[in-house]
Amino acid sequence: MKGIYILAVTAAVIGCGGSSKPPLFTKPAGTIVLGFSVDDSNNKVFADKDMEWKGSMIYDATTNKVTFAGDWNGGNGPYAPLYDDGPLSQGGHEPEGSKAGDHIFGVAVFAAPPTAAQSWGYGLNDASVKVNGRLVGPNGWIWPPGPNGGFSLTAGQATDVKADGLTLKKFGTTDIQFVVDKNALATGSWDTSKITIKGGGWGWNEIQLLDDGTRGDATASDGKFTFVLSQYAGTGKELPHAGLANSADKIEFNVVFNGKEYKDGSGNGLSTGVTAGTKASGASAFSNVSITTGTGNTYITVP
Repeated sequence: MKGIYILAVTAAVIGCGGSSKPPLFTKPAGTIVLGFSVDDSNNKVFADKDMEWKGSMIYDATTNKVTFAGDWNGGNGPYAPLYDDGPLSQGGHEPEGSKAGDHIFGVAVFAAPPTAAQSWGYGLNDASVKVNGRLVGPNGWIWPPGPNGGFSLTAGQATDVKADGLTLKKFGTTDIQFVVDKNALATGSWDTSKITIKGGGWGWNEIQLLDDGTRGDATASDGKFTFVLSQYAGTGKELPHAGLANSADKIEFNVVFNGKEYKDGSGNGLSTGVTAGTKASGASAFSNVSITTGTGNTYITVP
């Protein structure tokens, strides 16, 4: 997963709304409300509690309170799940002004004002991902490349916060292919008994590659292990909340050999023996694209 970056943003006061059914939670005296929303109306693939607001907080589902955790509690949470069930004041979980059933998911949680200034970082996780088929390493990080989200609280802050949200990009129509040739790798100790690939284009979930002539692999037992995004993304597949790529998308990825990422001793990604291709809608075959290497993850840019 990408490192944690804190980005200060301007917060907005959460407005008030009416009530059509009793609230699930009562705001404790002396607390403020932190709100966050994600727009899935482009793809409409998520349901309540599929996504979670992952960040420098620990969530208590019983009280709907979060406590600050500067280290994100080691990535272990628990984090607040997102709902599309309307605002807190109307018996839902979302920030005030939200509408149930509009494919915009959100959460509004309570927090005690800090005694000293705090910077909160956050992103977005698909918490629904589980080991399934060739998906052997669930991750679920679906925040876009670049800095994580963030906001600052002042000592004794009394105003509520609506953190900057996210609109999930509409899925594209370009398929992605990676081929790993185990007989052409860079010099080093690479255990090819288990080859997997993980990437930002599919939530950093780790997919096992098999050289068996199925699911996009052209020829069985030729030493070439193939990943084709369309074989795994979509309804009924290992990645039901993932889709094909758009032009100009930057697809970061890592090939992993039995738990060891394909990087040199300085942590730079390697691409020797790895080829990448894209196939636009209507094309009959994949066309090669260049792989960019450097510090951190390797990546391709979709034409």
